[in-house]
Parts: sequence; structure tokens; C-alpha cells
Amino acid sequence: MFDKLRQLEERYAELHRRLSDPQVIGQTSEYARTAKAAAELSEVVEKFGDYKGVLQRLSEARHIVAEDVDREMRELAQAEVDDLAAQKTAWRKSCARCCCRAIPTTTATSSSRSAPARGATRPRTSPPTSPACTPSTRSARSGRWR
Repeated sequence: MFDKLRQLEERYAELHRRLSDPQVIGQTSEYARTAKAAAELSEVVEKFGDYKGVLQRLSEARHIVAEDVDREMRELAQAEVDDLAAQKTAWRKSCARCCCRAIPTTTATSSSRSAPARGATRPRTSPPTSPACTPSTRSARSGRWR
């Protein structure tokens, strides 16, 4: 799963490089496909970046617990280790499945690709299943998720 998320992260970076390419900018349809593909990946890549940040902070806090001579600092670091470990577990339970299901179906690899036939449908991504992965705001008028 994490290999797939790393690949999505690399793909997202590549899409952003393409968005600044003058050849892509000059082709409206190619630019739109590339921008759409990048937008579909942005939430997943952001969540994965948050997860990697938690892992980094967890590693640093564990290092402080193991190496620091100040008892009070070790206690603070241990409290942070406990909190970050809980965040890591919560992320894995709630968002890991959500992120893997949210892999977009749009591809924008080259302009030589033909567009789908009119009336053809693409499979949609599954909706998030965890409250941690769903939007927390509702539209005031319709009562539906934004």
C-alpha cells in the first residue's frame, strides 16, 4: 500500500512539472486533463504527507526518549511518542483504505492518447468510508456534503 502511495506522490510531482511545461500550457485540453489528474491526487498526497510527518516526528521523539539526559524532557518526549503512535494507528485504520480507494481514474500521460468515446463512462472512485476521511461541512441550503 505504501509503495502505491509513494508512486502516487511521484505521479503528483510529475503532473505539477507538466503543468509548468510551455507545451502543455499551450494545449488547452492537455492542460485541463493534467490539472484534473493533479487535483484528483492532491488530497491523497496531502494525507500521505501528513502521515510521513507523523512518522518523522515519532522518530525524533523516540530519539529524545532514548538519548536525552534530562528526565523532564524525556517525560515530555514520551508523552509525544504516545500521542504520535496513536495518530499513526488512527491514520492507518481510517485513511489507509480510503487513500487506496481514492486512486483516480484519470490519466494524463501524453497528448497522443485518444479521448474516451462519447457516452463512455469511467469507473468512479469509491466514497470514503471513515468519518476521518469525509468532509466536515455541509451545504446550508441542500444539507448535502460539499
